[in-house]
Parts: sequence; C-alpha cells; structure tokens
Amino acid sequence: MTTGLSGDLLDMLPFGVLIAGEDLRVRYLNQWLRAYLEERADAVLNVPLPEAFPELLDAGRLAAFQLVLQTGQAVVLSTRLHRYLIQLPAPVLEHEQWMPQLTYLLPSLNVEGRPTGVVALIYDQSETLRTERSLQRELQKVRILYEIDHALTTLRMQDSLEIIVEHIHKKLNADQVAVLLQKGNDLEIAAGKGVVFPPRRNRFSVYSGLSGWVLRTGVPVVVGDVRKDRRYLATDAGLRSAIVVPLHIQGRVAGVISVESRELDAFTHEHLNLLEALAARAAIAIQNASLYQQVEQRRAYFEAVLDQTGDVIFTLDSNLCITTVNAAW
Repeated sequence: MTTGLSGDLLDMLPFGVLIAGEDLRVRYLNQWLRAYLEERADAVLNVPLPEAFPELLDAGRLAAFQLVLQTGQAVVLSTRLHRYLIQLPAPVLEHEQWMPQLTYLLPSLNVEGRPTGVVALIYDQSETLRTERSLQRELQKVRILYEIDHALTTLRMQDSLEIIVEHIHKKLNADQVAVLLQKGNDLEIAAGKGVVFPPRRNRFSVYSGLSGWVLRTGVPVVVGDVRKDRRYLATDAGLRSAIVVPLHIQGRVAGVISVESRELDAFTHEHLNLLEALAARAAIAIQNASLYQQVEQRRAYFEAVLDQTGDVIFTLDSNLCITTVNAAW
C-alpha cells in the first residue's frame, strides 16, 4: 500500500488513520483520531510510537508494527485479543474505559515494493460490542425464563413462588429476595430467600417502605443507595441497593417482588427488565395456583355432599364408562 492519498481525503474517513514511518515515529493522524486525542494530537507527531502511546508496549501491539515492516504483510489486531491499539475514550459504552477497536496494520510500500512505514486503520467497535452485549443479555433472559417455565410444573402456589425466588436470588446475585402479597392493608411475605426479620414480623403496612410505594403506584423502582431514599424501610442495616417490581394479577397490583443487595448500585435497568419478566411469570403461577385451589375446594365440597346422600350417584364419561361413585354405591 502506498501513502499517496491526500490528507483531505483521509480526514473525511469515519475511522482513524495513523501513519508511522520506517523509524516507527508518528508521521500522520487524520481528523477522526485528532478529535479523540484533542491537544495530544500535535504533541505526538514525529515522536516514536512507544513514547507517543506507551500502551503499544503491552500485548504485542508494537511488535505487530515491527512485523509489518519486516515482512511487508498486513496484520489484524482483533478486539477480542487486543481490545484496542491506542487508548481512546469510550463515552458511549458502559463499563469500558477505553474504546474497543479493530485495527488493520498495512505496509506503506515504495515504488520498489519495500515497506517504508506502517498505516494503521482504527475502527471503533463500541456499537458492535454494545449490540453483542445486548444480544447476550436477551439470550440470558430467554434462558432464565425457559428454566423457570420448565421448573414450574407444580400447581401449588408456595412451591411455584419458592422456585421463582430461588432463580431470582441466583441470577441477580442478590442477598435478599422476597415475594410480598397484599392482605388487606398489609403486605405479607409469601416466599423469601435470605430474608431475616424479627419474630412474627412478616407483614408490613402498604403505606410503608419501597414495597408499599410500588404496590400503591404500580411503578417499579431501582435504588442504588437505599440509605439516601426516604421511602426505604430498613430491615437489615447491611443492605445497600434494591429493586422492586409490581405483581399484576387480573388487572390489579396484588403484590411486589423485592430484591436487595449489600453492594451499592448492584442493579441496572437490564436487571429491572429481567425482574419484570420474572414477575409476570410469578403472577401467572399465582393465578393458576389460585384457580387450581378453587377447583380442588369445589371438588372436595361436592364429593362431601355426594357422600352424605343416601341415594346412589355415579358419573359416566363420553364412552359411558363409570368414572366416580358416591359412598352409597
């Protein structure tokens, strides 16, 4: 590759261009790179690469430049192996101090085909990485929901709630998880994990705490530091962050799921989305268990009535086969 391209053309490119000479000094930076380097841009020109960008000494980055000069062959520095070529800020990517980059190192050749420098093409991979992370979170969410759906083979409400609580406790790395259902003017703990309360203190007023606020408003909440939230009702002095979502059953808020951690800012909006999906599963489980309980109660009632009568009573199926008989049979 020759370096006959004009600076104006290189400045129009939507990626970084760094050109180093045969002595591995910085010869050129295009406008894309200058915008990120700001006042450093002029200071690094004509400076040896290791002095201009000390991070090149790590992970074999500088050796890659030397290899291109020695062989005249292009080298690719992938995001997964090298993360970045030079340290540029990553303002649009959470939990990343430096911009993730995909870099192509190409030889700059003279008319005889001999390498006289290296051209580095630097591509910002922030959006790609953010998309990958988003897809990974969605896949994890689908897996968790599938695991819960697969585990919810019981129609007993208590068993269903304990299964859901166990999954939430594990997947959100929580210290305390509780499912609270409304009983009149109180919220009662129906199932919990890591919950420690004084004896006979498993009920709370619907007018107190984050759980009461979520129940009354139907609005989920994520709190990074519960000590700074006046709505929070402390039950354990060591807890620091919380996330609470409503349980919607038959068109009304019938309870909440409360998750707490001893770490500050332990929960994100991704956790909130997952917990809301789990709350929907919990609401379905509660509703199904309630319907099953009603059916069982009616069945037991009618069986008792039939057994108390002196007449012989029996039932037939569609094939006219006897399915049940009463005690007088």
